[in-house]
Amino acid sequence: MFVGDSIHMNQWQSLICMVQSVISKRKKSLHYVTGRSAYFKIKNYNATLEFYWAPYLVESSADDTDSPSIGDDKSEPVVKPKSISKHGQHWKGVDYLIFDTCLVDQISKFEIPELFKTAEKVTGSMKVDVHFLNITSLSEYRKDAHPSFYGISECNAKVSLQKRKIDPKTYADCIHWCLPGLPDTWNQFLYAKIISGC
Repeated sequence: MFVGDSIHMNQWQSLICMVQSVISKRKKSLHYVTGRSAYFKIKNYNATLEFYWAPYLVESSADDTDSPSIGDDKSEPVVKPKSISKHGQHWKGVDYLIFDTCLVDQISKFEIPELFKTAEKVTGSMKVDVHFLNITSLSEYRKDAHPSFYGISECNAKVSLQKRKIDPKTYADCIHWCLPGLPDTWNQFLYAKIISGC
C-alpha cells in the first residue's frame, strides 16, 4: 500500500502502468473508492496495489483532498504528530507500507542532509522492519522530467498552452513527474528492495 500525497499517487500510478500491461483485461480491475483511496486488483494473484491519501502519514489539515494543496503559500497545514489511528486503520494487515512525501521540497537544501540522517536513525531504531530508500539525489538529476506548463490539472485545464507558457510561475507543474518517467525508476528500486528481502 502506498500512503502519501499526490507525488506518491504519481508513483502508484506508475507502478500500475508497469504491471497492468502483462495482465489480461479480465484478470485486473482499477477502483477509485474516494478522493483519498484507490486500488488496483490483480485477480490471479489475489493481490492489490493500493493508494491511501495521507500527506503526513499522521492526521493533518491536508488530509482533506478538497482543501488547498500543500505549499500553496496561502496556508500552512496543521499536523497532529501523535495522531496516527485515523489513517492507521486503513493499512493494518498490508504486506508492504510505502510512504513518501514531497515535503522535502519545502525544506532548505542545507536542512535536507540532516533530515535524512535523522530519518535513517529513527527507522533504523524501530522495532518493526523499516527500510529507508532515499531517491532524492537521483531525482535531482531529472528536473527536466516534470510536466511543467504542459501538465493539465484542475487549476489550469481551461487555460491555453500559450497562456501557461507566458506565465509558468502560475501554471507550470514542477512538483509532479511525467509518466512514463522517473517514478518508473523509483518503482524499479522498490521492486529490487522487495525482491532482495531487505
